Amino acid sequence: MQRLVDQAVLQREVDATGEPSFGMLETIREYGLEQLAASGEATIIRDAHAAWCVALAERAEPELTGPNQAVWVRALEAELGNIRAAHDWLVSRGDAESALRLAGEIGWFWSSAPYLEEARDRFDGVLAPPGVERYPTALAKVLQSAGDVADWQGDQPRARGHFEQALGIYRDLDDRWRIASMLRGLGSSAIDRGELDLALSLLEESLTLAREVGHTWEAAAATNLIGTAASFSGDYSGALNRHEQAALWWRELQDTGHVITALASTAWVALLANEPGRAASAYAEALGLAIAGNDAWYTT
Repeated sequence: MQRLVDQAVLQREVDATGEPSFGMLETIREYGLEQLAASGEATIIRDAHAAWCVALAERAEPELTGPNQAVWVRALEAELGNIRAAHDWLVSRGDAESALRLAGEIGWFWSSAPYLEEARDRFDGVLAPPGVERYPTALAKVLQSAGDVADWQGDQPRARGHFEQALGIYRDLDDRWRIASMLRGLGSSAIDRGELDLALSLLEESLTLAREVGHTWEAAAATNLIGTAASFSGDYSGALNRHEQAALWWRELQDTGHVITALASTAWVALLANEPGRAASAYAEALGLAIAGNDAWYTT
């Protein structure tokens, strides 16, 4: 490896998590792929590459909603070419379990704003093959992320269907945190359909369950959505209390991205409640956090 670096075939780098990595010029990469195809070992090498990407996704998944969120988002963005190639390989190889795991573990990343269409296509691709129900945990994670994408795209029948299917799996697995998460997803979809009473019922159930299992992040997410439903019902005071509570919990978890989300919600409701000073304060804090974190999504 060092000889290849010395010969400038490889470029030594450090990824966003501080781990060493190596890059190469595109022309060298293309030549390497040609040689790999000719070697007769392409399947072995591609399988190993895909396994590395699945392991990376599994490392990243718990980090994407905590204090290291920005670091791991950058790390996944840097490896996106590898992840796409690995996912395409696993799908073409018919390795349904690994393809589900790779898609599901970083479903939150895939389903973020820049990748919604790609995420929908990739999730559809791994959900389609027969027999995927043999891998319930991985399947449910993909269904959850596919539901999120459909919800954000306004496709509520699809979102509801995915969330309900995932909820059934998590009930069978007795995974109470994920049950709370799916109740939250269904509550979000109900808000978007204008079914506010149903939404509040689902979200309160989600919040209660999240508190029972001690999952603060999930409790914050349910609370923030309860605030949204309350604001749509005209209960601005209740909505502000909920958004501020969600921001407090996310601060405790050092999840800056979601603190910004809760602050933006607070500011929006404060404007509706004719509290411009409170709105300006929340917007200013949210913008400051976004700038400090170099978060292009929130600053543009």
